[in-house]
Amino acid sequence: MEMRQSPTEKEVFLALASTDGGVAANGGRVGARWAPAALMTLLRKFTLDERTPALSWNEVACAADEQQGLASAWTQQAIRLRAGLSGRGLVHIGGGHDHVFPLLQAVGAKRPVVVINVDAHCDTRTDPAPHSGNPFRQFDAQAKFPLRLHQLGVHPFANSATTLSALPRGEMRLLWRDDCRDPAHVRAFLMRIEAETPADALVVFSLDCDALAGVGAVSAPNHDGVPLEQVHEWIEWYAALCRRRAQAPVWGVYEYNPLYDRLGSDDGRLIAGLIHRMITSG
Repeated sequence: MEMRQSPTEKEVFLALASTDGGVAANGGRVGARWAPAALMTLLRKFTLDERTPALSWNEVACAADEQQGLASAWTQQAIRLRAGLSGRGLVHIGGGHDHVFPLLQAVGAKRPVVVINVDAHCDTRTDPAPHSGNPFRQFDAQAKFPLRLHQLGVHPFANSATTLSALPRGEMRLLWRDDCRDPAHVRAFLMRIEAETPADALVVFSLDCDALAGVGAVSAPNHDGVPLEQVHEWIEWYAALCRRRAQAPVWGVYEYNPLYDRLGSDDGRLIAGLIHRMITSG
């Protein structure tokens, strides 16, 4: 994809979050800070067509901010994200999954937020200090409105009892990885999300690349991930949901670690392909 403006009316902002202090604080494999640059390089290889919206991009995270503490860095990033939205579609490219916190801060200041999170881990750990393993619990505790969180593809062995405990104010529903193997179960789960999402809520789609089958270049590899085709189906479902709700899509893609990719950037190409699908599905 040549990184230039296309002639279509729609516009998507690529918000790059090139830090991984939250991963380090969580004890994960550092290197996700290089993901935005690597993925943008791969995205440039995709060809524009009539489905491609107008694109703009900018860095929204800052390593110097993280030296002052993750919480203050999240606040500064939320300000930059809020300025970059302006009614456009958005793809937030991390970096660690802790970056989803400033994204939710940016979009949830004036309305409730519903999150569809594809992940092996719930990232709702009860640790008091912020890191990449607890952004949703941190957000729910501080947000103006209680969070509605739907977790797809999570594993029982990857989440402790405390991680799975109730959120302080919001609610969390789980579609276990094993349940993802039953199309009827998945369909019922997605239909329930749509039926119960408040009319005034904004729906966010978050992909932690740890969830993906066969992808090892991530902060925490997963031996039993969600198949690529199933993720494609969820992306298309979310894009259609946004159209029905007259909402610009808000995507997040996190935890790709190019330091652990193969020589041909196989995992990066797969993830860049998912981002391209997000961009063009709206």
